[in-house]
Amino acid sequence: AVVSTQSTGEAMENDWRSVPPDLPSAAILSVVLRDIRSFIHKHHELPLRGRVIARIFQGISSPNYPATTWGRIKQFWRKHIDIDFDWMVRCATEEIAKMRISA
Repeated sequence: AVVSTQSTGEAMENDWRSVPPDLPSAAILSVVLRDIRSFIHKHHELPLRGRVIARIFQGISSPNYPATTWGRIKQFWRKHIDIDFDWMVRCATEEIAKMRISA
C-alpha cells in the first residue's frame, strides 16, 4: 500500500491546481472571439499581445493601458470580466498570431 505524506488540505490544493478552468459555452466563446478580432482590427497600430487584450477586457489597468484612458472605451473595457483570464490570454494570443499570418 502506498502511504501519502501529504495532509488532506495539501492533497485538495494540488487537485484543485490540476483541474482546468471551466470552458465557456460555444455561444460565449464565439462572442469573445468576435470581440477579440474586433479589438485587434480597431487597434492594430498598438503593440498588441494576448495579455494586453485580456487585461482590457477584464478592466485591469496598467501603466501602458490605464483605466482613465481605456475605461472610456465601453465597447471593450470590463466587457468579459466573467471569463477566465488565462484562457482569454491564450485565445487573444492565438487570434493575434492568425491575424499576423494572414496579413
